[in-house]
Amino acid sequence: MGKCIIIAPLYRGEERDWLRRDEGDMLICADGGYDAAVAQGMRPDLVVGDFDSMQEDHAQDEQILRLPRLKDDTDMVVCLQEGRRRGYRVFRIGGGWGDASTTRWPTCSAWPTAPCGARRHGCAMHTTA
Repeated sequence: MGKCIIIAPLYRGEERDWLRRDEGDMLICADGGYDAAVAQGMRPDLVVGDFDSMQEDHAQDEQILRLPRLKDDTDMVVCLQEGRRRGYRVFRIGGGWGDASTTRWPTCSAWPTAPCGARRHGCAMHTTA
């Protein structure tokens, strides 16, 4: 099985080669990450979110996992859980660093289902679970 690539809303094309999609990989967009991915020529397999950072009708031709706005987990956590549920154990996350890094990094580096390792790769992140 390949890797699960997750694109967050603030992705602007950083680390593009590292986030390149290979055979067997899955691309999930976290909410507004859909618009960011499409702007970079990427087509997701799944869009996950409560649609607080994009218009839902932007992704009407895509597979969508709609989340309630009031929830315990962030859209990113649900993306990680969904990738894991589908059998992926290697994740690469693009976008959303800046202020969002305070939630992205701990989300992945302290994922409660050990073993898990997380490391930053420039403006992106790689984690295994």
